[in-house]
Order: sequence, then C-alpha cells, then structure tokens
Amino acid sequence: MVVSAAANAISINGSAGQDYTHLGFGMGTDTSGLAMTGGWTHNDDDGDAASLGLGLNIPLGPFLATVGGKGIYTNPNDGDEGYAAAVGGGLQWKIGDSFGLFGEYYYSPDSLSSGIDSYEEANAGARWTIMRPITIEAGYRYLNLAGKDGNRDNALADGPYVGRENTMINVEMLSTGDEVLHGQIIDTNAAWLADLFFEQGLPLTRRNTVGDNLESLVAVLRERSEQCDVLIVNGGLGPTGDDLSALAAATAKGEGLVLHEAWLSQMERFFSERGRVMAPSNRKQAEIPASAELVDNPVGTACGFAMQLNRCLMFFTPGVPSEFKVMVEQQILPRLRQRFTLPEPPLCLRLTTFGRSESDLAQSLDHLPLPPGVSMGYRSSMPIIELKLTGPATQKEAMLALWPEVQRVAGESLIFEGTEGLPEQIAKHLQTRQLSVTLSEQFTGGLLALQLSRVNAPLLASEVVPFQQETLAQTARWASERRVKHFAGLALFVGGLDEDYLNFALATPEGTWALRIKMSITRHSLAVRQEVCAMMALNMLRRWLNGKEVASEHGWINVVESLFVE
Repeated sequence: MVVSAAANAISINGSAGQDYTHLGFGMGTDTSGLAMTGGWTHNDDDGDAASLGLGLNIPLGPFLATVGGKGIYTNPNDGDEGYAAAVGGGLQWKIGDSFGLFGEYYYSPDSLSSGIDSYEEANAGARWTIMRPITIEAGYRYLNLAGKDGNRDNALADGPYVGRENTMINVEMLSTGDEVLHGQIIDTNAAWLADLFFEQGLPLTRRNTVGDNLESLVAVLRERSEQCDVLIVNGGLGPTGDDLSALAAATAKGEGLVLHEAWLSQMERFFSERGRVMAPSNRKQAEIPASAELVDNPVGTACGFAMQLNRCLMFFTPGVPSEFKVMVEQQILPRLRQRFTLPEPPLCLRLTTFGRSESDLAQSLDHLPLPPGVSMGYRSSMPIIELKLTGPATQKEAMLALWPEVQRVAGESLIFEGTEGLPEQIAKHLQTRQLSVTLSEQFTGGLLALQLSRVNAPLLASEVVPFQQETLAQTARWASERRVKHFAGLALFVGGLDEDYLNFALATPEGTWALRIKMSITRHSLAVRQEVCAMMALNMLRRWLNGKEVASEHGWINVVESLFVE
C-alpha cells in the first residue's frame, strides 16, 4: 500500500525565431496525467495570439502522448480580434536522462473560431537539459491565423527558433515502514525535511509513504524515477528482515548488492569502541547497490547511499531522526547544491502570539494588500498562533514594509518573533541579566522545568509538589519565600487546579506578582491544558523581563484576580 500527496512541477520557457517571440508555461507537461499549458506569441508584422490549454498525457512505451485542447485569443494585424477553440495533441520521446524529441499540432476550424477563418499551430524540435533546471530547446514553429472576409493570413511564426526552459526542480520524499504507513509512529522526519527544503528554495512536490513490502517498494521507486529529479528515501536501512530499502533499490535498477568493505570496517570499530561485538545481522547495513555512491552517516551504523535511476537522483537514508537530519544537512544538501542550480530561498517572516484566536487575528489582517506572490499564513498549535508572511526574496522590501502592521495587529499578544521559541529567548534574557530562577510546579508537573532546562536556562532548585489549596495571598507569599530561600533572582510558581481556577506567581527583587485565572479550555486534554499554563507562566516572566505590566493583557486567558506584594 502506498499513501501519497503531490503537487505538479511548473516550467517557464521563452524562445525567439525570425520576426517573432514566444513565452510559455507548463504544469505537469512531462509526466503522465493532466497537464496545463499557456503561451503568448508575438510578431510585429502579423499580431499576437495567447492560449491556455489542458491535456491528458498518456505513456505509450518510450513515448508520452498528449491529447487535449486550447482556448485561444487571437489579435491579427490584418483582421479583427477574436477567439478560437483548437484540438490536437503531441508526442514526446525521451532519449536518455537529458535529451528528448517532441512534436505537437493543434487546429481550430472556422466553426470554432471568430475573427479568423481558422487557427493552425505546429511545433517540433529537441530539448537538451544542460543542468537541471535549465533546458535548451530548438526546433521549428508554425502558427497561422487564416484571414477572413478578405483579410490576409497572419503567420505569427513560420521558421526555426531557439529557446530556454527553466523547470522547478521536482523534489519528492518517500517514507518507508509499516509503522509509519499505519500511523503507529508520527513521521517527524517528513515534516522536518519539508520545512528545511522549503527554506532552502526546494519545496517538496510530493510525499509518499509505503510499507515494508519489496514489490511495493520496487514499484514506487521505478514510478518516481520517471517523474521527479530528486527523491529522498527514508527508512529501511536497518539490520532486520523488514529493512528492504537497499534490496529494493538494487532490484529497481536491475543490479545486485555489493559489500562496502570500508563501511563494514567502520561499523566494526563503532561496536568495538563501545565494548560490544557486532551481530552478524549488522553486516547487511554495509551492502549497497553496485552502482551506488556511499553517503556517510557520522552518527550511526546504517550508511546511506545515492543512486541515479532514470531521470532521478535518489538518496537513501536511515529512519533514526538524529542520523537522518545530520546526513541531510552535511551530505545531501551540499550534493544538491553542487549538482543543481538552486533557486533563491523564499523569505518567511514569522511571529508567534499567545492569548488571541486565529479568526480574530485573520479578521484584523485580511485588509492587508499583499504584493504578488506573497501570502499570509496562520498556524494554530494550542496554545499559540503563528503568523507567517511568505514570499519570493524579490519581494523582501515590500514584505518588510508590511511587517510593522502585522506586529501592530499582534500587539500585546506577540510573545516572540522568528523560530527560536519563547523558552530560548527567556534563557538568553536571564543569562544577559545574570538572573537565576527557581520553580515550583503543581498543575504543570515539571513541564516548565523541562522547557527551560532544554535551553540551558540558569535554573536553581526546582520542585514538583502535589495539589495544595491556597489563597492568592498565600501563593504570593510562598513564591517570595522560595526566592529568598534558594538565593535566586526570580521564583516562578504554578499552583494546582482548584475547580477550574489556578494561581500563578512571579517573585522578583521589586516584589511579587500573583494572578488567579479561570480555565476556559476544559474541553481540551490534560496535556494541552498543561501547555497553556506553562505558556502563561513563561509569558508572565517574559513580560517582566521586557519591562511590561505582568498582570494585564493576557487575551482570552481570563484573569479573575491579581495581586502585587512588595
């Protein structure tokens, strides 16, 4: 079984012939299935024609046949502007990975045309991919608008041409394993890779998931090798019988597996240095397809490998996230930059809010006039909302001009910008100001300590205690006493849940702030409610560190009582 999600690659082309120029775009034009095309042809002496077409690509052995139609706007110099509906098709023959021949023909009779007697278009030639995504095209183009009512024919194109096509690099990912396919584990590798490649200007066009079945693996590798330029295969390189990726790759290419002696020696050293004997089954991890290039794994025993299959460069990687990420960053991305001309990465401006709803933010930002190619995105992950302004790097100046308005709308709910995260930013503030913090947690169960310790915040003694019923004044006093007792710069306190009410306190050198809130999110799971309360406590700390009022502006968080004790 295979699960997939896809987006078609887009190409943009331009060409010039004697007395005419042509610009066009295509989507899905070199793969089976539906394809869309568009074009504009201009001739100073004979006029213009613009078209939008839809076709169906059908594989026929080594050929790719297309049947379809085009809607055309015609504007001949000698005659009236009008419209035509043309039908026709074409044939592509790919010879090797970088060269191919093609031809196409479309015709619209008088009955399907207005302003002209008929429309006729023919095009044939060759394409040579020098380095993906750049392709050179040369051929012969004929495009004629037959005259009507005594007007002459207007031959917009009738002669040889040469042109260039830029195609977006088609990058895909294939995740393997029954546990991934059946949802027994979350595929965090796929989400991480998609985000990383998007930031590098290489957005994924398809993600597939396939189980531990050799026949299915071989079939999907062969299929994708005809459709994409780069395929990142993840998983299936372990020592057990259900790790089938290397065998599937070799089978798909029609070759055998070979033992990589140098990697086998490295594996043996890996186990020896840890005082262990390598099991015979691990030997399998040093076997790669005969034509493959080894891709180093500096933190594990499963080597990766790269292999060319048809038009596609495939990278095979282990499923362990720590190994996968190191290999992508240190091994795969450098190879892609060396082999392909990569586009400039898009610009993405981000900020994160706490205490505002997604609909409230969207309603306040819908009026923004966005530049071409720029989009405003919202990502809700309880208890925060992330706002993202994303667009091409060429729109950087216009996006930066809009960003202050996004910040203004976010207002007091803005807790941080970028991707660093609130705990990281708080840790930096504490270190800069040479402040330590001690924690006492009831409802959050140590979540605050975990979040801050992961970013090396200067924590002193911290505790998790069972629920204790207490007034807000008692909470403030205990937080203040804890700060003094542990010689800490700050003390942060989260109380227990008492009939939908919860106490918070922040003790500082100037005094202690205490807040009592009413939980209005009881429909959510315990884990989500704990996340909300941890964020509430961190937000109190953030506001104090930034010199803002601790007890106000917490959005939909319902503060029912506040207290300050010097």
